[in-house]
Amino acid sequence: MGHRLRVVSVSFFPYMAYEKESAGLGGPITPTDSVDARLLSTVAKKFNISFEIFEEPTRGFGLAKDDGKFNGMVGFLQREEADFCTMLGDNAERLRVMDYIRTCPSQLMTITSLKPPFFPQHSAFIRPFEKEVWASLLVGVVAWGIVFWVLQQFWVSFTSGPRIQFSKTLLYGWGALLEQPPPDPSVSLSGQVFDADAGLKEVLKGGFSLIDFENYIRIIIASRYTADNGYTPFFTSKKGFSITSAFGWGFRKGAPNYEHFRRLIHGLEDTGIIKYWIADVIDHKVKKTRATGEMADIPDLTDTEMVGERFFLF
Repeated sequence: MGHRLRVVSVSFFPYMAYEKESAGLGGPITPTDSVDARLLSTVAKKFNISFEIFEEPTRGFGLAKDDGKFNGMVGFLQREEADFCTMLGDNAERLRVMDYIRTCPSQLMTITSLKPPFFPQHSAFIRPFEKEVWASLLVGVVAWGIVFWVLQQFWVSFTSGPRIQFSKTLLYGWGALLEQPPPDPSVSLSGQVFDADAGLKEVLKGGFSLIDFENYIRIIIASRYTADNGYTPFFTSKKGFSITSAFGWGFRKGAPNYEHFRRLIHGLEDTGIIKYWIADVIDHKVKKTRATGEMADIPDLTDTEMVGERFFLF
C-alpha cells in the first residue's frame, strides 16, 4: 500500500517498549522487543506500510477532561495528530472519539503479598546442623543431664526431697536448649541482595499487599526477587480482576487501513500467536534482566488509570 502512518506510543512493558532517539519527553522512538513491536513489524511487512513512531510527551494513555477533550494518546487521536496509538485499554468515553482494535485480553490486576515466613531454626530438627554438630549437641545434652542428675541426687541425700528420674533430666536439658530459639532468619537471600522496588519493599516489611498488573509485577519478581532455586518471598494470587475489557490499538476516526489491520490482528489473536508473543517477550526479558542485573527497560508507570499500584494495610 505504501502508506506512512503516524503512531503515538507510551511505554507499557511487555506490550510496548522502545528506545528514545533524543533526550527529553516526546520525540521519535525506536521500538524494542515487545508485543506491539512484533505486531508493527508484522503489519508493515503484510501491507507494505512504514511508521513514524513518537512518544506521547506526558506518557499518558488518555483521560477525558470536563470539556470532553482527552489528554494523552487518545488526545492525539481526537485531534487527528496521529493515525493510531499503541496498547491501551478501552472504555465508553474513549470509544466515542476513536476506533479500536482489540489485540489481547486485558491484563489482570493481582494481589502480591508476603509468603508465610520460615519456621524458627529450632523447629527444623535436621537441616540446620551437620551430623557432627548434632552428635556433639547430643553428647552435650546427655552430659548436662548426667551432671544435673548427680547434683540432684546429692542434694536429695541432704534434704530428703523427691528424686527425679534420669530420663526427666535429659528432657529438662533438651527443653532448656529450645527455650531461647535463635532469631528468625531473613525472609530470603534475594531480600538481602537486591534493592527492592518501593511497593515490594513495603510488602517485605509485612502487613501490606500490593495490587498491580500481573505481567508487570511478574517480571520484576522473577528478575529481582527470585533465587536460583526458584524461591521467592512473595505470593501472587492466581485470580485477578480486570479494570478494562481488553487491550488494543486506538485509531483516529477515518484512519486508513483500519479494516485491514483489524482482520489481520484478530486473526493473529485467534490463532494464539499474540498470547505466545506475550509469554515469549516476558521470558526473554526475565532472562536478560537476571543476566545483566538491570531493570532499565521497565519504567515506572505514570498514567493515573494504568498504574494501579495501591497499598492496603491488613
